[in-house]
Amino acid sequence: MLALRTVTYCTENEGTPIQERLRSYYNLLDANLLTLGGGLTTRFIKKLPLGKTPEVNQLLPVSVVPLTAELVLTWNKMVQPLIDLHYRHDGDLDLKKVDRKIRADVGWNWKNLLKLGWIQTEQSRVLQGQGVGEAVGYSIVATSLEGQIFPIGMLLGVPKFQTTIDSRTSHRNLVWFLSNAPIEVFEKLIPCSPAPTSLAESLLDSAIVDALSRYGINEMLLHADPKGGDKLLHFYDKKCGMERLSEKNGPVSRTRRSDISRYFYFSPPGAESFCSKFDTLR
Repeated sequence: MLALRTVTYCTENEGTPIQERLRSYYNLLDANLLTLGGGLTTRFIKKLPLGKTPEVNQLLPVSVVPLTAELVLTWNKMVQPLIDLHYRHDGDLDLKKVDRKIRADVGWNWKNLLKLGWIQTEQSRVLQGQGVGEAVGYSIVATSLEGQIFPIGMLLGVPKFQTTIDSRTSHRNLVWFLSNAPIEVFEKLIPCSPAPTSLAESLLDSAIVDALSRYGINEMLLHADPKGGDKLLHFYDKKCGMERLSEKNGPVSRTRRSDISRYFYFSPPGAESFCSKFDTLR
């Protein structure tokens, strides 16, 4: 088991910088505040709340880092087995799994997903100027008291992908695969009670920040995997405030032509509003 480093944040000093921060050599961006159009910040989230009392918030320092082979190996070896053991897909009729909660990422292999990202990137280099962008992978990591980093969130996306929404064709930020560590990770592998909140939302925030930093793109699109059931639809709709597309939209891209009603979209104002909720955690 790993013991995680945390910090204490007093609400009476709200707005003052947290002095103790995780300093990862993999940080993609420096700590300077930058803005690009629409007032969106290009700083990644640096801490996540663990829970609060009226007087004190416990915070977990985190960092957004490039998705490396080592992090993929750690996830596949330590995190994915917990997902596969404790969760199931929507529609799975196996009576042995009936009491399990639903997650879309059951059975995922991030090594294979990275291969898909590599194929996407190679296509973008061959088909330059034809709407096919490079894939980007990154992880949210925490650090142990011994300085060891551990992945608690994974994301693979295409931050510059040509799509059509409401008859308007443009480059938008496509989130392809997203997975956040389940509660069992913080109970069994890296004891942390209560577990960090807003982890999945922080991955979406990171995707927005990354695309904005790279290309100045502040529109985002993703597909809610049917294996995640209605719970996943509710998450993107109600909790994140994303706009759900209708089948009338038609094909999203040349290769994404079906199941349109499970696509969700952030307009520039929507992305800005979503990210503003995490400004105190940057």
